[in-house]
Amino acid sequence: MPTTRSRVIAVTILTAATCFLALSARASSGWTRLAFVEAIFEGDGGVVAGLDYGTAIAVSPDGEHLYVTSHNDASVAAFSRDIATGKLTFVEIEKNGVGFTDGLAGAKDVTISPDGSHVYVAGEIDNTVAVFSRHATTGALTWLGVESDGVGIVYGLQSPTAVALSPDGKSLYVSCWDSQTVATFARSLTNGMLLFLGVMEDGEGGVDGLAGASGVEVSPDGKHVYVAGYSESKIAEFSRNLTTGQLDFLGVVEDGVGFVDGVGGVVTVAVSPDGDHLYATGFSEAAVASFTRNPSTGRLSFIEVIRDGDGDVEGLDEPAEVAVSPDGKHVYVAAIEDDTVTAFARDDATGRLTFLDAATDGVGGIDGLAETRYVAVSPDNRHVYALGRAEDALAAFLLSSVGFFKADPPATELASGWPLAPGFVSY
Repeated sequence: MPTTRSRVIAVTILTAATCFLALSARASSGWTRLAFVEAIFEGDGGVVAGLDYGTAIAVSPDGEHLYVTSHNDASVAAFSRDIATGKLTFVEIEKNGVGFTDGLAGAKDVTISPDGSHVYVAGEIDNTVAVFSRHATTGALTWLGVESDGVGIVYGLQSPTAVALSPDGKSLYVSCWDSQTVATFARSLTNGMLLFLGVMEDGEGGVDGLAGASGVEVSPDGKHVYVAGYSESKIAEFSRNLTTGQLDFLGVVEDGVGFVDGVGGVVTVAVSPDGDHLYATGFSEAAVASFTRNPSTGRLSFIEVIRDGDGDVEGLDEPAEVAVSPDGKHVYVAAIEDDTVTAFARDDATGRLTFLDAATDGVGGIDGLAETRYVAVSPDNRHVYALGRAEDALAAFLLSSVGFFKADPPATELASGWPLAPGFVSY
C-alpha cells in the first residue's frame, strides 16, 4: 500500500506532466509568447519611409525611439515608440545625398551610443561609417560626418557589415566583409566623432576567422570582442585594451573542430548581458549554437547546438540574426527562409536554450515577417521588433515573460497586457 509521501510524489509528478503537456498543446495550437501588435510598411499613409529592404534595427537606451537602416533607400529612419503598447510612429528619414548626409549607400547596420547621444550607420556600398547626433526628445537625427575607406588614414573598411560600441562608449568596432577585417575607432564622448586606430586583418600577424566578417559584438565588461566569420565558419576572439580600445587576437572557434557544431556559415553573434554566454547563428546549418565565455581569458567553449526540426523546434531555416533580451531570460532568432522570429528561454546558469515559440508570417494574423532579417528587443524587455525585408515591413510583438497569450489578441489586451492580460494564461 503506498505511503502518504509516495502518493504526494506521484501527484506532484502527474501534475508536472499535465502542465507540461498543456503548455506544449498551447504552444502548438493558438497560444503564443509573442503577441502580434502591428506591422508597418513602406509608404503607409504616404508617410512611412526607410523600410525598403530593411537591414537592421536599434532601439535607443531610453526606449523612446527605434532606428532602421534600409539598403534600397540608402537611409536610416527614426520612429518613436509607445512604451506601453510597443506601437511605432514614423518621425523622419535621413537619406544618402539629401542635404549634407553622406555614407549611407547600402546602409547595413546601425548602433546607438550608450548615452543615447549619437547614432552610427555602416554603409556597405560606400565603405563608410556615418555619424549622427540624436535629439533626445524627438529622436530626430543630424548628420555630423563620415569615415570612409581610403580617405585620410582610414583603410580596411571595405563592405562594412556590422557596427558595435563598447559599453563605455569610447570605442566603435566595424566588421568588414571584403577587406576581411575588424576596424577599430576611438569615439569622442563629447561630440561623438570617430578617430581611426587601425584594423585586425585575416591572415595578418596570425589573425584568423575574419573571412566574410559579418557580425561583431563587444562583451558587457568591455574586455573582449567577437567577430563572426561567415566564409570560414569561425568566430574570432579578441581581447580589448580598456584604455585604448585596441585589439589583440586570441584565437578562433571553428565549426567541426573539436566539439564545435552549428556555426557553419555563421552570420551573427550575441553575448548575454551577464557576459557568461555567447550565441551564434549558423546560416547554412539552420541552427543556433551556444557557448560559455571565460570572462578572464575571453575564450569560448561549445555548449550545444539547436537545429530547425529538433523535436518541436521550428523557425530556424536560414537564421540571420540572434538577440539576447536585456534581462538575459530569452534569446530570439530571425530566420529568412521561415519568415519567423523564434523565441527560446535561456538558462542563465548553463546557457542552454529551450524552445518556446515561433512567430511566423501569415500565421495567427501575424504580418510583416516575410524574409525576416533582423530582430531586436526593447530595453524594458516588453517588446520585440523584426524586419521583414521581402515586405518592406517592420513588425512589433508584445512579449510575455510568465505565460502564453491567445494568438492575435484584441487591441484592448495589448494596451493593458504586460505581463498579464485578459486571454492570458500564467504558469
